Amino acid sequence: MIFRGHIPKARYFDQLECTTPTKLIPRGLPEIKCFENYVSRLGVSDSDHIVLYDRSPMGIYASTRAWWLFKVRQRERTKDFELNFSLDTWC
Repeated sequence: MIFRGHIPKARYFDQLECTTPTKLIPRGLPEIKCFENYVSRLGVSDSDHIVLYDRSPMGIYASTRAWWLFKVRQRERTKDFELNFSLDTWC
């Protein structure tokens, strides 16, 4: 799902994809293979430069968690990431 006001060619990243929420840990880590398949289905390849942003008022909630998920699950890829917290930066 892409919302009005997004960066061209942006992909929506569902942080709960491949997770199994519990009462104790509602936003756990995704399973590694499922996460890799999900990222691949989004069209992200090893050669891509990834810009993370979100639509929260301060622009730091979803983007920082997405960066952390990639850091934990695909450590070598995070050198090609950019955190540009707020969508307002792009508009």
